[in-house]
Amino acid sequence: MFEIQVDIDTAAFSRDVDAVVAEEVRPAIADALNQIAFAARDAVREAMLEGFDSPTPFTLEWVRVLTARVSGSGPLDVVVFIMDRQAGYLDLEITPGTRRAGMPATTRRGPLIPGPAAPRDQFGNLPRNYVEEVMREPDVAWVQLRPGAPPTLIRHRPGEEYEVLAVIVEEVRYDTVRLNGTVSVRHRPARLACFLESFRRSSAHCQTSQSGGGASALRRFWSKASPPR
Repeated sequence: MFEIQVDIDTAAFSRDVDAVVAEEVRPAIADALNQIAFAARDAVREAMLEGFDSPTPFTLEWVRVLTARVSGSGPLDVVVFIMDRQAGYLDLEITPGTRRAGMPATTRRGPLIPGPAAPRDQFGNLPRNYVEEVMREPDVAWVQLRPGAPPTLIRHRPGEEYEVLAVIVEEVRYDTVRLNGTVSVRHRPARLACFLESFRRSSAHCQTSQSGGGASALRRFWSKASPPR
């Protein structure tokens, strides 16, 4: 009888397979996963640009990626995430709700809202360090226009009308609006419009009152103390 026997060195074969996986297959899978993760990051940033009102680099640049690591033999994972600080700001931009004192982007008294007379940066916000810098002006101060009213940063140059530079409000409500298939977010300070209209009327009264009662009441609250925090 003619007999053929074939012996296979399975150990050597396994070593060769492991080498191919480690040197070629695993890096290729990691590269593919990383490309997908970076594409997902870019998609999130593009969605922010479309859905949010002038998002800042502070927001956009902190959408980050943890890439897959080729070294080792563990699972290949990628993570697309937003840094904790930015996530705290964005929470209400994504899920409608109310921002109050003590939450991210607020002072100790409540959210700080730019007034109609304040300058804005290219993203629609108060310029960096604006409050500290404008407080150095002799005609600028935090005031309380009436008991229970929010702290208001006012400029009053001699012979000119009062200007509202900033207001600290109790809360800001965030609502989602769907436009052309895209979800965008708008935020509005609760009752701020009513307050500003009331201030406008009060300011006009202070300018024209012969008795000076309104202006006197305003002066009683006029202070160059540190801004509320």
